[in-house]
Amino acid sequence: MAAITNPRVPFTNSVSGGMYPGRKMVVKGGIPPGSNGFSLDLVCGSDEIAFHFNPRFGEQRIVRNSLLSGNWGAEERSGGMPLIKGEPFEAQFECQEDCIRVELNGKHFCNYTHRTPYHKITHVKGDGDVLINQITFEGK
Repeated sequence: MAAITNPRVPFTNSVSGGMYPGRKMVVKGGIPPGSNGFSLDLVCGSDEIAFHFNPRFGEQRIVRNSLLSGNWGAEERSGGMPLIKGEPFEAQFECQEDCIRVELNGKHFCNYTHRTPYHKITHVKGDGDVLINQITFEGK
């Protein structure tokens, strides 16, 4: 089980072994009380984002999207805001054959249908007002 511990935000780390059906990325961290939001991205190479996970506290929603060939796709904005400023959180991103399944604090939040092949994912990036304690990768 690969782990990234206490990365300084912003960060970029490789996803050792890549993403594949059954592979989970588990992110444990905390949200500062003054946070406006943050992003966690599953990145393909240097210029494409397969999955952009972007909690926005001002809007009280979590935006999901992809950046492919230099263009952002259609935002997915449903589901509200289950994360709370000033609180710890656990986010689990499980790669499935057709989507990324997202759980927040142990509860299913959304499924994000792949817009680019999951095998292209090489890195995870984090940015914004968030404290990351640990990112682990679990695979079958």
